[in-house]
Amino acid sequence: MSMTFDAAVIGGGFKGMMTAYGLIKQGKRVCIVDSGKLLGGFMAPMQWRGIEVDKGPQYLDGISEPHKRILDEITAGHEPLSALDYSYGSFWNDHYTEGFAIPDYRTLPVEQRALLLHEAITASEPPAQAKSIADLYGEDCPHSYRYIRQWCRKFLQNEADRLSTINRNFVTFFGRKLLLDNDLSLELKQHPRLDDILAARKSGIDHQTYNLYPLGKNLGVFREAFERWLHQAGAHILTETSVERILPGDQTYRLDSGERSLHASEVYCAATIESSERMLLQQDRISACIRPVAQLFYLLEIELDRPLPFYIMNYSDSSIARVTHFTAYANTSASNKSVLCVEVPTTVGSTLWENPDDHRSVLCKELQAMDIDTSTISAMQAFKVPSTYRAVLAGYEQQLHTLQEQVRERYGDAIHILTPHLLTRASIMADLSQRGILPS
Repeated sequence: MSMTFDAAVIGGGFKGMMTAYGLIKQGKRVCIVDSGKLLGGFMAPMQWRGIEVDKGPQYLDGISEPHKRILDEITAGHEPLSALDYSYGSFWNDHYTEGFAIPDYRTLPVEQRALLLHEAITASEPPAQAKSIADLYGEDCPHSYRYIRQWCRKFLQNEADRLSTINRNFVTFFGRKLLLDNDLSLELKQHPRLDDILAARKSGIDHQTYNLYPLGKNLGVFREAFERWLHQAGAHILTETSVERILPGDQTYRLDSGERSLHASEVYCAATIESSERMLLQQDRISACIRPVAQLFYLLEIELDRPLPFYIMNYSDSSIARVTHFTAYANTSASNKSVLCVEVPTTVGSTLWENPDDHRSVLCKELQAMDIDTSTISAMQAFKVPSTYRAVLAGYEQQLHTLQEQVRERYGDAIHILTPHLLTRASIMADLSQRGILPS
């Protein structure tokens, strides 16, 4: 069976679905191909005790006004996305800080804070030739680097000197902020050199962005609405289908996929960069520069004795990376109790990965240290998620550039490899706008 389209999108996660949306709005006949059972990838929720639960906090945050209009169109007639003034906190050195998800260095002794502030001021510009996180926080910043190394190991399961500077979003997240009290931080942030270094509570912002979510539901509701929109808009959707290779032809490209043969004038690669490389070049080199971060998601049914924010980041020397309180914005359990998701980074094949139930007592002790009473837990179950974040290693940029050049040489300019290492859905939409796929 052979079918011909104006554009084929390989990969049906959020990026692929949004790419298809933009191409359809341009009047193109589009086919989406994905190897999974459903479109949406990570947006598909976990099934637990009669309810559906997201894989961690998955708000559509930082969405611009034009992009909000796109999301509103997608969900029109279905469960709407509501504005979400979400809350968060952080835990470190036995101290809980409300309103910031970054480490609170104010919990350190004043001498250590002074050294960190000195490093932040004197080394605020990253080295011009920086290739890894270790280059950003190295010998010139030994006090900062001590913590960066610790958190790279914990959250990304990798050494800092192996991680590419593309992971700088994580570095900024772990950054040397919250060193001073709020009033002094606000005063010093008037200095241009200190503005990006110090954190203070925002009194206002000069641009409008939105944090969106189907309140009382889960992100799977948005996934379903998006898939429904694509069907109604005429997208041809092929799930449980893998593209083995792409062959150039006369004015179109042939996508070999088992018994199917698809033809398209343009191809947009929205799946992992490793699968794109195998499909386009029949080689597997770039995967050596990528480390998917596996996590165990422990879902807890619990009666809380105090309100919790939407999520709490844990920077202490323990296994918990983040605690999400779903009931603060999503749904409760079937018995109307609070649902928590506790994330524990690990590696596939580790003792912890193979025996997650053995870790329950440790988990309860760590939650107790965060002042979360575990005596009311009525159910707990671990879910294995082999790829949450995708850490990229030093050398990745050159490998990606080489891959893109080889693809351009072999196929021309009608094969589009979409930016593969973006962290948020807002950044994905911004990237697609810059490429002219979505309106800006």
